[in-house]
Amino acid sequence: MDINQEINKHLGWIESVVSLVSGENITNNDIEDVSRGDLCDLGQWLNSADLGNVKSPAEFHGLKESHEAFHNLAGKLLAALSTENEDEVAMYLEKFIETSQQVIVYLYALQDKSESIP
Repeated sequence: MDINQEINKHLGWIESVVSLVSGENITNNDIEDVSRGDLCDLGQWLNSADLGNVKSPAEFHGLKESHEAFHNLAGKLLAALSTENEDEVAMYLEKFIETSQQVIVYLYALQDKSESIP
């Protein structure tokens, strides 16, 4: 797994969510899709990774948890937007950004502690 590529994909995924935030009509399918961490490449890798190849299990588990939280918050953010609840939008947007940063920190931590990630 190329960590820098995964970070770029993660940032691209954030842009996709932000494009929904910026005014498109949000559907229930949008909310369901962004809530599912298993639909993106990183989530698929996290769910299928052989832990024997992971040099840093603590960072791996932290990444897995923060990645799931990230998708959960993305769904909650879009749901709040669809109901136009400004207070919830602000709260979930802040948490969404914080959790996104955690995902990136864990990705870098895995990169630093791993000679190679398949």
